[in-house]
Amino acid sequence: MDRHGHYALFDCILGFIVIVVFLSTLEAPEMNNFTSLAIAQKTHDLLAVWQAEKIVSPEELRKDFRLAFGEKNGEIIAGEEKIPVGNPHGAKAFSSETFFLDENLKPVRLRVTVFD
Repeated sequence: MDRHGHYALFDCILGFIVIVVFLSTLEAPEMNNFTSLAIAQKTHDLLAVWQAEKIVSPEELRKDFRLAFGEKNGEIIAGEEKIPVGNPHGAKAFSSETFFLDENLKPVRLRVTVFD
């Protein structure tokens, strides 16, 4: 190898080291937004199932909430009835709402609030 080859090899190695040092100083993005996204998707899915099945039974609503969110606290509103799940208080609240028509063609409101 001639002298120019040594300079090119040294330049490549030095450039690689600089890139590795630069990339190691970058911080990874925080994952906090994914928990709120997951909660939003789960509440949407619950409401879609309840709406399609026309479920308004408090026991079944609580059971489905626990299945989706585990031990998180929340509140479900079905029509005019408020159904607490656990202790319905928390620092953050995520809420979704939908309506469907019952057998008598009256609108029924379904709202799910999850406290984090």
